[in-house]
Amino acid sequence: MIRPLLAVVLACSILFAVEPEAEKMKAFIQGEWAMMSAQDDGYDFLNRGKVNPAAPRVLRVKGDAWELNYKDRRLEKYTTTIHGDASPLLIDCAPANTGSGTAAVLGAMAFQDDILAVCLQLSHRDRGRTTKLDDTNDGAKDHAVDKLWFFMREDGFITVGLPSESNPNFTRQPDAWTGTEVLTSTATGAAITGPAIGKGGAIMRFYLEADSGQGLTCIAGGTEIALSTLPSGAFQRVQASVGGKTIVARTHTCSINGNGKPGPVYHSVDLRITPDRLRVWAVGTTIADLPLAAPLSAPIQLKATAPGVALRMVRWKTLP
Repeated sequence: MIRPLLAVVLACSILFAVEPEAEKMKAFIQGEWAMMSAQDDGYDFLNRGKVNPAAPRVLRVKGDAWELNYKDRRLEKYTTTIHGDASPLLIDCAPANTGSGTAAVLGAMAFQDDILAVCLQLSHRDRGRTTKLDDTNDGAKDHAVDKLWFFMREDGFITVGLPSESNPNFTRQPDAWTGTEVLTSTATGAAITGPAIGKGGAIMRFYLEADSGQGLTCIAGGTEIALSTLPSGAFQRVQASVGGKTIVARTHTCSINGNGKPGPVYHSVDLRITPDRLRVWAVGTTIADLPLAAPLSAPIQLKATAPGVALRMVRWKTLP
Protein backbone atom coordinates (compact mmCIF):
# COMPACT_ATOMS: atom_id res chain seq x y z
CA MET A 1 0.00 0.00 0.00
CA ILE A 2 2.91 2.30 0.78
CA ARG A 3 4.49 1.95 -2.67
CA PRO A 4 1.37 3.03 -4.63
CA LEU A 5 0.89 5.92 -2.22
CA LEU A 6 4.54 6.93 -2.66
CA ALA A 7 4.12 6.80 -6.43
CA VAL A 8 1.10 9.11 -6.21
CA VAL A 9 3.02 11.57 -4.02
CA LEU A 10 5.96 11.60 -6.40
CA ALA A 11 3.69 12.10 -9.41
CA CYS A 12 1.95 15.03 -7.72
CA SER A 13 5.25 16.61 -6.70
CA ILE A 14 6.44 16.44 -10.29
CA LEU A 15 3.14 17.75 -11.65
CA PHE A 16 3.06 20.70 -9.25
CA ALA A 17 6.83 21.24 -9.03
CA VAL A 18 7.81 24.74 -8.05
CA GLU A 19 10.23 26.43 -10.44
CA PRO A 20 12.25 28.79 -8.21
CA GLU A 21 13.73 30.89 -11.03
CA ALA A 22 10.35 31.40 -12.67
CA GLU A 23 8.81 32.39 -9.33
CA LYS A 24 11.64 34.85 -8.63
CA MET A 25 11.28 36.41 -12.06
CA LYS A 26 7.53 36.79 -11.64
CA ALA A 27 8.06 38.66 -8.37
CA PHE A 28 10.95 40.73 -9.75
CA ILE A 29 9.19 42.11 -12.83
CA GLN A 30 6.13 43.45 -11.01
CA GLY A 31 5.58 47.12 -11.82
CA GLU A 32 6.34 49.30 -14.84
CA TRP A 33 9.19 49.03 -17.32
CA ALA A 34 10.23 51.57 -19.97
CA MET A 35 10.91 50.43 -23.52
CA MET A 36 14.43 51.26 -24.67
CA SER A 37 14.25 49.61 -28.04
CA ALA A 38 12.29 47.01 -29.97
CA GLN A 39 12.93 44.72 -32.93
CA ASP A 40 10.62 43.41 -35.63
CA ASP A 41 12.22 40.51 -37.54
CA GLY A 42 15.67 42.12 -37.34
CA TYR A 43 14.68 45.76 -37.77
CA ASP A 44 14.39 48.54 -35.25
CA PHE A 45 10.67 48.52 -34.49
CA LEU A 46 10.60 52.15 -33.34
CA ASN A 47 11.54 53.31 -36.83
CA ARG A 48 8.88 51.52 -38.86
CA GLY A 49 6.04 53.93 -38.22
CA LYS A 50 4.36 51.46 -35.83
CA VAL A 51 5.45 52.83 -32.47
CA ASN A 52 5.22 56.50 -31.61
CA PRO A 53 7.93 57.35 -29.04
CA ALA A 54 5.49 59.81 -27.46
CA ALA A 55 3.15 56.90 -26.69
CA PRO A 56 3.45 54.99 -23.40
CA ARG A 57 6.31 52.68 -24.32
CA VAL A 58 5.88 50.38 -21.39
CA LEU A 59 5.46 46.91 -20.01
CA ARG A 60 3.12 46.93 -17.02
CA VAL A 61 3.01 43.80 -14.87
CA LYS A 62 0.54 43.12 -12.07
CA GLY A 63 0.43 39.52 -10.93
CA ASP A 64 0.03 37.39 -14.08
CA ALA A 65 -1.46 40.29 -16.07
CA TRP A 66 0.77 42.01 -18.64
CA GLU A 67 0.05 45.16 -20.63
CA LEU A 68 2.53 45.49 -23.48
CA ASN A 69 2.62 48.48 -25.84
CA TYR A 70 3.83 47.95 -29.39
CA LYS A 71 1.27 49.48 -31.73
CA ASP A 72 1.21 53.25 -31.28
CA ARG A 73 -1.01 53.87 -28.26
CA ARG A 74 -2.51 50.40 -28.14
CA LEU A 75 -1.74 48.14 -25.21
CA GLU A 76 -1.89 44.41 -25.79
CA LYS A 77 -3.12 42.59 -22.69
CA TYR A 78 -1.99 39.10 -21.77
CA THR A 79 -2.32 36.61 -18.96
CA THR A 80 1.24 35.37 -18.76
CA THR A 81 2.75 32.18 -17.41
CA ILE A 82 6.50 32.07 -16.75
CA HIS A 83 8.14 28.67 -16.55
CA GLY A 84 11.55 27.02 -16.62
CA ASP A 85 14.42 27.10 -14.16
CA ALA A 86 17.27 28.43 -16.26
CA SER A 87 17.83 31.55 -18.35
CA PRO A 88 16.17 32.29 -20.68
CA LEU A 89 12.87 31.54 -18.99
CA LEU A 90 9.94 30.60 -21.21
CA ILE A 91 6.73 32.64 -21.32
CA ASP A 92 3.23 31.77 -22.55
CA CYS A 93 1.05 34.85 -23.10
CA ALA A 94 -2.67 34.23 -23.49
CA PRO A 95 -4.26 37.26 -25.24
CA ALA A 96 -6.88 39.07 -23.17
CA ASN A 97 -7.80 41.68 -25.80
CA THR A 98 -11.00 41.21 -27.78
CA GLY A 99 -10.13 40.11 -31.29
CA SER A 100 -6.58 39.04 -30.42
CA GLY A 101 -7.36 35.36 -30.82
CA THR A 102 -7.29 32.64 -28.23
CA ALA A 103 -4.00 30.85 -28.95
CA ALA A 104 -1.17 31.69 -26.56
CA VAL A 105 1.73 33.75 -27.87
CA LEU A 106 4.98 31.96 -26.99
CA GLY A 107 8.40 33.39 -26.25
CA ALA A 108 11.15 33.85 -23.68
CA MET A 109 12.62 36.43 -21.32
CA ALA A 110 15.82 37.17 -19.42
CA PHE A 111 17.26 39.92 -17.22
CA GLN A 112 20.91 40.86 -17.57
CA ASP A 113 22.95 44.04 -17.09
CA ASP A 114 19.86 45.97 -15.93
CA ILE A 115 18.04 45.14 -19.18
CA LEU A 116 14.91 43.02 -19.36
CA ALA A 117 14.64 41.32 -22.75
CA VAL A 118 11.30 39.85 -23.85
CA CYS A 119 10.71 38.08 -27.16
CA LEU A 120 7.47 36.74 -28.59
CA GLN A 121 6.58 35.03 -31.85
CA LEU A 122 3.48 36.41 -33.50
CA SER A 123 2.15 34.43 -36.44
CA HIS A 124 -0.80 34.43 -38.76
CA ARG A 125 -0.70 30.63 -38.90
CA ASP A 126 0.72 28.08 -36.49
CA ARG A 127 2.20 29.76 -33.44
CA GLY A 128 5.68 28.66 -32.47
CA ARG A 129 8.12 29.80 -29.82
CA THR A 130 11.07 32.12 -30.23
CA THR A 131 13.91 32.39 -27.72
CA LYS A 132 15.98 34.95 -29.65
CA LEU A 133 16.92 37.56 -27.09
CA ASP A 134 19.68 39.31 -28.99
CA ASP A 135 18.76 39.52 -32.68
CA THR A 136 15.53 38.64 -34.51
CA ASN A 137 17.07 38.81 -37.97
CA ASP A 138 17.13 35.08 -38.73
CA GLY A 139 16.50 35.42 -42.46
CA ALA A 140 13.96 32.60 -42.32
CA LYS A 141 11.16 32.65 -44.88
CA ASP A 142 8.49 31.61 -42.43
CA HIS A 143 5.09 32.93 -41.46
CA ALA A 144 6.26 33.97 -38.00
CA VAL A 145 6.97 37.53 -36.93
CA ASP A 146 9.52 37.66 -34.13
CA LYS A 147 9.17 40.61 -31.78
CA LEU A 148 11.88 41.56 -29.29
CA TRP A 149 11.68 44.28 -26.66
CA PHE A 150 14.33 45.70 -24.35
CA PHE A 151 13.13 47.31 -21.13
CA MET A 152 14.66 49.09 -18.14
CA ARG A 153 13.11 50.17 -14.87
CA GLU A 154 11.42 53.54 -15.26
CA ASP A 155 12.09 54.64 -11.68
CA GLY A 156 13.68 58.06 -11.32
CA PHE A 157 14.24 59.05 -14.94
CA ILE A 158 14.00 62.73 -15.85
CA THR A 159 12.35 63.25 -19.23
CA VAL A 160 12.43 67.02 -19.67
CA GLY A 161 15.43 67.01 -21.96
CA LEU A 162 18.97 68.22 -21.47
CA PRO A 163 19.91 70.99 -19.01
CA SER A 164 18.54 74.31 -20.25
CA GLU A 165 21.95 75.95 -20.42
CA SER A 166 22.55 78.51 -23.13
CA ASN A 167 24.28 76.68 -25.96
CA PRO A 168 24.69 78.60 -29.23
CA ASN A 169 25.92 75.47 -31.00
CA PHE A 170 22.63 73.59 -30.53
CA THR A 171 19.10 74.57 -31.41
CA ARG A 172 16.23 73.51 -29.16
CA GLN A 173 12.81 73.07 -30.72
CA PRO A 174 9.57 71.26 -29.89
CA ASP A 175 9.50 67.83 -31.50
CA ALA A 176 6.02 66.97 -32.78
CA TRP A 177 7.04 63.37 -33.56
CA THR A 178 8.12 62.53 -30.00
CA GLY A 179 6.09 65.10 -28.12
CA THR A 180 9.20 66.43 -26.32
CA GLU A 181 12.01 68.41 -27.89
CA VAL A 182 14.84 67.94 -30.34
CA LEU A 183 18.37 69.33 -29.94
CA THR A 184 20.26 69.78 -33.21
CA SER A 185 23.93 70.67 -33.61
CA THR A 186 24.78 73.73 -35.71
CA ALA A 187 28.52 73.07 -35.94
CA THR A 188 31.13 70.32 -35.84
CA GLY A 189 32.36 69.88 -32.28
CA ALA A 190 29.24 71.36 -30.73
CA ALA A 191 29.13 69.99 -27.18
CA ILE A 192 26.36 69.15 -24.73
CA THR A 193 26.93 68.52 -21.04
CA GLY A 194 25.06 65.56 -19.63
CA PRO A 195 23.46 65.06 -16.23
CA ALA A 196 25.13 65.50 -12.88
CA ILE A 197 27.16 62.50 -11.78
CA GLY A 198 26.24 60.84 -8.49
CA LYS A 199 28.46 58.56 -6.42
CA GLY A 200 27.16 55.63 -8.44
CA GLY A 201 27.40 57.46 -11.78
CA ALA A 202 24.54 58.24 -14.16
CA ILE A 203 22.43 56.79 -16.95
CA MET A 204 21.62 58.76 -20.08
CA ARG A 205 19.24 57.62 -22.83
CA PHE A 206 18.31 59.25 -26.11
CA TYR A 207 17.50 58.67 -29.76
CA LEU A 208 20.36 59.65 -32.05
CA GLU A 209 19.55 60.95 -35.53
CA ALA A 210 22.46 61.45 -37.90
CA ASP A 211 23.36 61.12 -41.56
CA SER A 212 25.54 58.22 -42.64
CA GLY A 213 29.00 58.34 -41.04
CA GLN A 214 28.07 61.09 -38.58
CA GLY A 215 27.19 61.00 -34.92
CA LEU A 216 28.59 61.87 -31.50
CA THR A 217 31.76 61.53 -29.48
CA CYS A 218 31.02 60.56 -25.86
CA ILE A 219 33.61 61.72 -23.32
CA ALA A 220 33.61 60.42 -19.74
CA GLY A 221 36.46 59.99 -17.27
CA GLY A 222 39.11 60.60 -19.93
CA THR A 223 37.61 57.91 -22.18
CA GLU A 224 36.24 58.79 -25.61
CA ILE A 225 33.89 56.67 -27.71
CA ALA A 226 32.77 57.72 -31.19
CA LEU A 227 29.19 56.75 -32.11
CA SER A 228 28.27 56.98 -35.77
CA THR A 229 25.83 55.58 -38.30
CA LEU A 230 26.86 53.00 -40.87
CA PRO A 231 25.10 52.29 -44.18
CA SER A 232 23.69 48.77 -44.42
CA GLY A 233 21.90 48.38 -47.73
CA ALA A 234 18.77 50.52 -47.62
CA PHE A 235 19.11 50.77 -43.84
CA GLN A 236 21.61 51.86 -41.18
CA ARG A 237 23.36 50.43 -38.16
CA VAL A 238 25.09 52.09 -35.23
CA GLN A 239 28.80 51.59 -34.69
CA ALA A 240 31.14 52.50 -31.83
CA SER A 241 34.84 53.20 -32.30
CA VAL A 242 37.30 53.28 -29.41
CA GLY A 243 41.01 52.53 -29.15
CA GLY A 244 41.27 51.57 -32.81
CA LYS A 245 38.47 49.00 -32.52
CA THR A 246 35.00 49.24 -34.03
CA ILE A 247 31.88 47.35 -32.91
CA VAL A 248 28.69 47.41 -34.98
CA ALA A 249 25.19 46.97 -33.55
CA ARG A 250 23.40 43.93 -34.96
CA THR A 251 20.05 45.56 -35.57
CA HIS A 252 19.11 47.43 -38.74
CA THR A 253 17.39 50.78 -38.41
CA CYS A 254 15.21 52.32 -41.06
CA SER A 255 13.22 55.46 -41.72
CA ILE A 256 9.99 56.00 -39.82
CA ASN A 257 8.45 56.27 -43.29
CA GLY A 258 9.18 52.62 -44.08
CA ASN A 259 11.90 50.29 -45.31
CA GLY A 260 14.38 51.94 -47.64
CA LYS A 261 12.46 55.23 -47.74
CA PRO A 262 13.91 58.64 -46.88
CA GLY A 263 13.05 60.15 -43.54
CA PRO A 264 14.26 60.41 -39.94
CA VAL A 265 16.23 57.47 -38.56
CA TYR A 266 16.37 57.29 -34.77
CA HIS A 267 18.86 54.97 -33.06
CA SER A 268 18.11 54.20 -29.40
CA VAL A 269 21.22 54.71 -27.25
CA ASP A 270 21.84 54.08 -23.54
CA LEU A 271 24.97 55.39 -21.82
CA ARG A 272 25.72 54.00 -18.37
CA ILE A 273 28.54 55.74 -16.53
CA THR A 274 29.77 54.27 -13.24
CA PRO A 275 32.77 55.50 -11.19
CA ASP A 276 35.10 53.25 -13.15
CA ARG A 277 33.34 52.11 -16.34
CA LEU A 278 31.45 53.37 -19.38
CA ARG A 279 28.95 51.15 -21.15
CA VAL A 280 27.26 52.01 -24.45
CA TRP A 281 24.15 50.13 -25.51
CA ALA A 282 22.60 50.80 -28.93
CA VAL A 283 19.54 49.24 -30.58
CA GLY A 284 19.78 45.93 -28.78
CA THR A 285 23.55 45.57 -28.61
CA THR A 286 26.11 46.36 -25.91
CA ILE A 287 28.69 47.86 -28.25
CA ALA A 288 31.18 49.07 -25.66
CA ASP A 289 31.92 48.25 -22.02
CA LEU A 290 35.30 49.49 -20.90
CA PRO A 291 37.14 50.98 -17.92
CA LEU A 292 37.49 54.74 -17.63
CA ALA A 293 40.95 56.15 -18.28
CA ALA A 294 40.68 58.54 -15.34
CA PRO A 295 38.55 58.92 -12.19
CA LEU A 296 35.06 60.15 -12.96
CA SER A 297 34.88 63.75 -11.76
CA ALA A 298 32.76 65.60 -14.33
CA PRO A 299 29.48 65.00 -16.20
CA ILE A 300 29.59 63.18 -19.50
CA GLN A 301 30.03 65.36 -22.57
CA LEU A 302 28.63 64.69 -26.04
CA LYS A 303 30.27 66.33 -29.06
CA ALA A 304 28.62 66.35 -32.49
CA THR A 305 30.84 65.19 -35.35
CA ALA A 306 28.94 67.35 -37.87
CA PRO A 307 26.17 69.94 -38.11
CA GLY A 308 22.66 68.49 -38.12
CA VAL A 309 23.24 65.72 -35.56
CA ALA A 310 20.10 65.54 -33.43
CA LEU A 311 19.08 64.07 -30.08
CA ARG A 312 15.48 63.22 -29.25
CA MET A 313 13.69 61.84 -26.20
CA VAL A 314 16.64 62.57 -23.91
CA ARG A 315 16.19 61.02 -20.45
CA TRP A 316 18.56 60.52 -17.57
CA LYS A 317 18.91 59.75 -13.92
CA THR A 318 21.70 60.16 -11.42
CA LEU A 319 22.83 57.01 -9.61
CA PRO A 320 23.23 57.51 -5.85
